[in-house]
Amino acid sequence: MQKLSPRTYKRFLNINNARNLIETRPTAPLSKYYVYKNGNKYQMCDRNGNYVGNMVAHPERIFDKFTYYPKIKNYASLYIANLFINKNFRSKGAGKAFLNIAKRESYRRNCDGRVHLIAEHADLRQPPPHIFYRKQGFSTQFLSTLEKIDKIIKNGVKQINEEFQNIPMYFELKK
Repeated sequence: MQKLSPRTYKRFLNINNARNLIETRPTAPLSKYYVYKNGNKYQMCDRNGNYVGNMVAHPERIFDKFTYYPKIKNYASLYIANLFINKNFRSKGAGKAFLNIAKRESYRRNCDGRVHLIAEHADLRQPPPHIFYRKQGFSTQFLSTLEKIDKIIKNGVKQINEEFQNIPMYFELKK
C-alpha cells in the first residue's frame, strides 16, 4: 500500500487546501476519506494519508448522437479521462464515490447529469471495468458487448477469460 510520508501528506493538504475540499464522508470500510479537486483532477486519500486514487474529468461538447447519448445531438457531457483506484482500496466504495462526484460535477458544470468515458481493459489480471461501470448505471451503444456484460453480472461470474474491447460508455439518465 502506498502511504504518503507526513511531509508529503502535509504538502498534499497544503496544495489541495480547504476551499478545494469536495467531500468528507464517513463510510465503511473506509472509515473516512477526503477528495480534493485541483483543476480537472480529483484526488482521494483516507484520513491516515493513504493514497486511495484519482480521477481526471472535464466537460466536453459532443456533436453526434452515435457515440454516447443516442437521442440527443450537440450536448455537453463530463468526460472521465482517467479513473484509478489503488489496488488496496478496490471494492471498498472508492470508485463509486468518484462516479458520484462526477455526476454532481456534471450538473455543476452545466452538463445536466451527463457523464461519459471510454472503458478500457488494460490489466487482464483484473476484471474488466465495463462490469463495474454497468453496475453503476452506465450503458453503451455496443449492444453485443452490453449483452455480454449483463450476462456476466446476472450469472455472477468471477473469473473472466476474455478480453473486452475499449468501448465508449455513458451514464443513463433517469427519465
